[in-house]
Amino acid sequence: MSILIGQNSYITIAEADSFIGENYISTDTQRVAWEALNDSNKEVYLRNATSSMERLLFIGQKYADDQSLSFPRVFHDFYQEEVPQDIKDAQALESLELASPTQDTEIAKGYASNVKNYSIGQLSETYKSYNASSMQAILMSQKAQRLLRGFLGGGYGVQ
Repeated sequence: MSILIGQNSYITIAEADSFIGENYISTDTQRVAWEALNDSNKEVYLRNATSSMERLLFIGQKYADDQSLSFPRVFHDFYQEEVPQDIKDAQALESLELASPTQDTEIAKGYASNVKNYSIGQLSETYKSYNASSMQAILMSQKAQRLLRGFLGGGYGVQ
């Protein structure tokens, strides 16, 4: 399956390559890992990043009822006809994190874990409630999370 803008991705491979090339130095381990991938693997990471992003609860509503992806959107009376650059950048960042995990991934896995606290002496373990729809449980890249915060809501609007 190939990249279809507006259907399974917000950005092309060329856009992801450009973003990574402009924002990461040539010796950065993540950039090196990304550049070593063939286009088929990059497509997989881009589609997986989009799939993860689509699980988030964005404010507003889709611009068109029949659009496949969450963006562009309508916020109250503001009609956004284009996908915001922050959404595109977040997809590139999440794709990069999926392709070459950093400490961000370990932190995200910690959010997804049900263990809240544990201790070795007397072998005690405390569990936390799990919110599978939280951004920290869905996205691996903390940089992508920061870009998306302004687009997220905590519930649904009722009209």
